[in-house]
Amino acid sequence: MQCFSYSYLFQFQLQTALLYDSVDLFGKAIQHLYSKQTVFKPSMSCESKDPWVFGESLINIMKMDFTKGLTGPIRFDEYGQRSDILLDVIELRDDGFIKTAFWNTSGITTLNETKIEDIKSLSNITFKVGTCINPPYVDYRPNHEDYEGIDQYQGFCIDILKAMPEFKFDIIIHDTSSRCSNGGFKNGSWSGLMRELLENRIDLAINDLTITQERRSWVDFTQPFMNLGISILIRKQEPPPTDYFSFLAPFSLEVWLYVLTAFLGVSLLMYITSRITPYEWVSSHMCETEPEELENQFSLGNCLWFTLGSIMQQGSDLAPRALSTRALASVWGFFTLIMVSSYTANLAAVLTVSRMESPIASADDLVRQTKITYGCLQGMSTCKFFEKSNHSTYQRMWSAMESNPGVFVKGNDEGIDRTLKGNYAFLMESSSIEFNMAKYCNLTQVGGLLDQKGYGIAFPPNSPYRAVFSNRVIGLQESGKLDELKKLWWVENVTPVGGVKCVHHKKADAVAALKIGDVGGVFLVLLVGTGFGCLLVILEFIWKTKKVARHQRVSNWTTLRNFCSLLIIAH
Repeated sequence: MQCFSYSYLFQFQLQTALLYDSVDLFGKAIQHLYSKQTVFKPSMSCESKDPWVFGESLINIMKMDFTKGLTGPIRFDEYGQRSDILLDVIELRDDGFIKTAFWNTSGITTLNETKIEDIKSLSNITFKVGTCINPPYVDYRPNHEDYEGIDQYQGFCIDILKAMPEFKFDIIIHDTSSRCSNGGFKNGSWSGLMRELLENRIDLAINDLTITQERRSWVDFTQPFMNLGISILIRKQEPPPTDYFSFLAPFSLEVWLYVLTAFLGVSLLMYITSRITPYEWVSSHMCETEPEELENQFSLGNCLWFTLGSIMQQGSDLAPRALSTRALASVWGFFTLIMVSSYTANLAAVLTVSRMESPIASADDLVRQTKITYGCLQGMSTCKFFEKSNHSTYQRMWSAMESNPGVFVKGNDEGIDRTLKGNYAFLMESSSIEFNMAKYCNLTQVGGLLDQKGYGIAFPPNSPYRAVFSNRVIGLQESGKLDELKKLWWVENVTPVGGVKCVHHKKADAVAALKIGDVGGVFLVLLVGTGFGCLLVILEFIWKTKKVARHQRVSNWTTLRNFCSLLIIAH
């Protein structure tokens, strides 16, 4: 008898197939690591006694890489052990190789129960299924009173059972104080669905029931019908109030006042310098060798215009002639170069920081801060993970939670409510996080998966039905039915709170286009400036009209009418 890959047609020795998969996964992880390290290529010396700086990164890549090898999907649990491995046990008979059993981490399961005649014999049995109300896995159907049996319920787990039409099921809802209890181990005994199984009140249990080492030592599980991991659910950071003058944020008020003072001071100094130096006094007519009158282009208004043009990086038609004024203009130009560059760089930083979704991006960030508390479902598998983990970050998280028992919740609904209120991060399975993110648009997941696990159908110890249902789960997985149901209950059938479909952007897509609130102040300055310019031209026109009318000794109205006629003729 030999063991072979479930998904491969060629014959291999088991050790050869495992060796091939391990080398292949290691090579892909090294290639991925080199592709990410573009600045500093990872290298190491065999003579060095220090650990490789990229060793932990390589291990994390290998844990996250769901490669399908000769021995099936390559996944690892939180302890770095191979999980979800599935091998066929075949025998050579007269009619060729025949699959007689399959092997996984739970042991060898024979397939003699999976014959067609055995399945038909089970069709007369009504299986008592223990579960609890826990959307989207199990929920009451609208107007469920009008239906009977399994048709009273709906959800992902219910559809899995309905995908096995050869069996009959009687749904038994197990609720404890309006909370869904899959089962916790305390004081030497189990609670929830686990207790129902051990006391043989039900034939099987299906829900978001995590396959853990502790539970597997008491009951039997089928192959996982969903793979997931623990992650962090947090409320999105509230968008900052609209600030139309955010373009002033790169500089403090003190700096802006200093820049204004420097602008006025340099303009005044340029005016005084140009009056003192004789080289700025020239003839208004270039052909006159000995002019009677000299003029200076740097009037007070022109000096203000010259320095303003340098700040705006536009320049002006004025050109200093004297060495002193040129030196002053050069120093002012260098000052404006530095200030404008600093403003531009800091403006980009201010806009980027203001649009960051959350200050928490990983479990390490969660540990380093104290403003946001975090917790999990009390006594369940998530708590057990942190309690037994050897990872330093997870140990610190467990110590923080254990020292503050108030962070633990009794149900997922309570954890969601606390997360929605803010300043609380809920540690829960990624599948439940995805569902609640689709339901509440102001919730988001941060960081990756902290571990790898799966949901399975639980049976009492040594149940003769486990192999049959495990084989049916594998069939649903290979046919793609489970993926269709996942999309149905996590995307299509989710009704968001507020009625608007939630759109969650990834961190890589966080750089979005600027909204009007980000640059509204610039438009306001443009509007005020153009209005001020229009007001000035009207005042100039009126002032000139009154001056001409006084000189020609005619009425203001006559002069205004003559000016308007000249404007019409000119155009």
